[in-house]
Amino acid sequence: MSNVPDDPENYFEIRKGSDLNYVSRESLEADELELVSRDDLRIEAKERDIPKWGKLEKSELIVQLILSSAKMINQKLKEQRERNADLQEKLKEKQSEELVDNVDEDEVAAEEDKAVGGSLTMKQIERMMIRVIKISNQSKQSISIMPDMSSKIPMFAGKPGEKVDRWLEKLNSVAEHQKWDKKLKLHVAVNHLTGNAEFWQEYQGRSLIHCNAWLTKFKETFDRTLTTREWNRKCEERRQREGESVEDFI
Repeated sequence: MSNVPDDPENYFEIRKGSDLNYVSRESLEADELELVSRDDLRIEAKERDIPKWGKLEKSELIVQLILSSAKMINQKLKEQRERNADLQEKLKEKQSEELVDNVDEDEVAAEEDKAVGGSLTMKQIERMMIRVIKISNQSKQSISIMPDMSSKIPMFAGKPGEKVDRWLEKLNSVAEHQKWDKKLKLHVAVNHLTGNAEFWQEYQGRSLIHCNAWLTKFKETFDRTLTTREWNRKCEERRQREGESVEDFI
């Protein structure tokens, strides 16, 4: 039996004989979720209000849960960035040198020990950051926080004439600069799709859970020149989707 997590309600229980293992409900790993029963996946999908959860096959449930988890993680990261920004602003308003000189490291360590389940109060985080500043000042090193550059990536709609190569170059450039792993890179890419590209993601791209495979198929789909006949046929087949604006439809 594996170690019981501090927050077991956030994990699936996987029983195999006498062994009991745990898989995070927010896992982004398809191989891990494959170990979870279809019934448990359905219950989780129902709680997250995933459309048609009762009719989805196990592989479809896994894909939908991964996408849902990625959105939740993205929201948590956004909220954490906002809290960090507020904290940095507060620290700037104070006389950091005076605070640093008066910090009792034993007191800070005690505050850290009081954290329950890895959850820290803003006061505890502030004291921990001050401790880091003190250590940094003593070693004459500077601390730098890499800014979020995902906003530099433009939205991609997949319209005729839109340069997919340029969009991918921008995505790769920002991903390399930010040192994103492939999962985060794919997550950011999907969140920068709109119009036809978003429609493609919903009906084709979502089944591609590996970044390289997704990028290859994405480029194949949108990096091609249509003949006049092909373009006319696509225009004839195109129908405005529910909730789609007139601008995106055109």
